Amino acid sequence: FSVQLLNYYILDLVFAFPSPN
Repeated sequence: FSVQLLNYYILDLVFAFPSPN
């Protein structure tokens, strides 16, 4: 398991679901 992979996954979620602000 790679931490970088998790970071990329989180970034993917962030860009896929941007904050409604």
